[in-house]
Amino acid sequence: NRQVERQFGYARDELVGQLVERLVPSSLSAAHAARRQAFAGASEARPMGAGHDLHARRKDGSEILVEIGLSLVRTDRGEFVLASVADITERRRLAADGRAAVEERRAFERMVADLSGQFVNLPLERIDATIHEALRRVSESRDLDRSTLYELSDDRALVEVVSWAASDAPPPAPALSGERFSWTFEQCLSGREVSFASVAELSDVADVGAYRAAGMRSAL
Repeated sequence: NRQVERQFGYARDELVGQLVERLVPSSLSAAHAARRQAFAGASEARPMGAGHDLHARRKDGSEILVEIGLSLVRTDRGEFVLASVADITERRRLAADGRAAVEERRAFERMVADLSGQFVNLPLERIDATIHEALRRVSESRDLDRSTLYELSDDRALVEVVSWAASDAPPPAPALSGERFSWTFEQCLSGREVSFASVAELSDVADVGAYRAAGMRSAL
């Protein structure tokens, strides 16, 4: 049918009358033919290859992951096997991406917990070096060029405390000390976490310009 044509890239007249092994990866076609004969001898409605990944071959030679259901159909012309084929390649990819995202988040949480423990009973002379190392680990895990710990003063000025920059990061712009980021100041005072994925998400045009001038891919 048309769905099969779309899934496999064949026109109808290229498939009608052909063996189903045409849609099976070459390395599996011989074994599949034997299984097909076995099903014909004891056919019943069931999923094919339950518990295993099934691959099908498209006209261009590429392979897709599929789910296949088999049913026996009896007609006046004899018995036929009806196969329903669903391409699950994208579904599997999304599931794998989801698992990877969960693991990435867990790894980040473990790293943050480890970093937090390093500040317990930390000698005063080790604070800056420990902050610098923490900034490095967080930045590298988030693929950031650089990150800086700022102090927010009562007059809303930013005072740079400790910074880290990757070895291939562009030269830093003039220090941002004294720049006024009112939205950051107010949200920090209210206890809210301030974060953004790109400078485009900053609400103040002056803030965007300052970060872009610094040549950063991202900011923390």
